[in-house]
Amino acid sequence: MTPALRRLPQLLSAPAIARSATPSRATAQSAILIRAQRLSTSRPTESSFRPTSEGGEISEIIFAVGQPKHVPNRLSKLSAWSITSSRTGITRHFTFPTFNAAWRFMSKVADECKAKRHHPSWSNLYNEVSVEWTTHKPLGLSIKDIEMAEFCDRTADEVGLKEQKAQAVNQGDK
Repeated sequence: MTPALRRLPQLLSAPAIARSATPSRATAQSAILIRAQRLSTSRPTESSFRPTSEGGEISEIIFAVGQPKHVPNRLSKLSAWSITSSRTGITRHFTFPTFNAAWRFMSKVADECKAKRHHPSWSNLYNEVSVEWTTHKPLGLSIKDIEMAEFCDRTADEVGLKEQKAQAVNQGDK
């Protein structure tokens, strides 16, 4: 456990905030309190969406403040994406036929990231790429995340995903 996490109960207590020596420290501690209260609430807000996760259970996703009303509808169309365990983002694993195809995908996405000024957490291992989209300020899933996930899907289709064996067997049966 990090020192900051160990001190969190002390920072969250009202007397600790009142005892603060400087206004800037009190402001920072108030921000921590507000953030902790938001994270600890289990009540759904009007900016939440309840899609199913990979296991089939209902998950509540946390949207960033001030998102357009159509964001949940656009999110529901991203069927290949899963909700992150933090419920503040979405993730997808792509498998390409070759390393070069995976790199081409990442290069195209990187160019779009630069243009949109929004970047993912991602990793690459040979022909596999894992991508996670979330917004840090304000915390939660935003329209930028949805747009970039849609861009990733289009780009993966252009580059060409590795055909799964199950799909090949099913197509051979038809």
